[in-house]
Amino acid sequence: MDIASFYKIADDVQSLEKGASATLEIGESVVIWTWLGKLINSVLGTCLRKRGCVVSEGSFHLVLACDESGLMGLIRDAVKDAEANNPLSKLKPEKMVDLGPHFRHLSTSQQSKAREDWLDIQFLRTWFDGISEIRRVPAEHSLGAELISLTR
Repeated sequence: MDIASFYKIADDVQSLEKGASATLEIGESVVIWTWLGKLINSVLGTCLRKRGCVVSEGSFHLVLACDESGLMGLIRDAVKDAEANNPLSKLKPEKMVDLGPHFRHLSTSQQSKAREDWLDIQFLRTWFDGISEIRRVPAEHSLGAELISLTR
């Protein structure tokens, strides 16, 4: 996908009301667009899996095999879990982001702490608190087709 196509999709998504998060049903799965990035989506995915969800993470979205009606509660619980039990030390964020040239020289416990420091829980809480509704986008709608292209 070229950058112009990406920005067109971003503009289309912004046409949703403020506080609405887009979802799309693809087969048996629900895709929710978070726009949080691979690292934070991996945190949410880990916390959702602890609740028995089948989930995969992309840079812009989460794909869940769950009932859409309980999605807000699941995401809220995942955010709370991330705050209480930061999973980044186990997720190896250095495979997703650059932790700097000196990371490898740190002790095991210092590396664990450095990994955990990448979770900005206030940012995650603010993101979730800003969602007032989950808005389903029909797959046959032009925005639905554009969003599907981002899941590839």
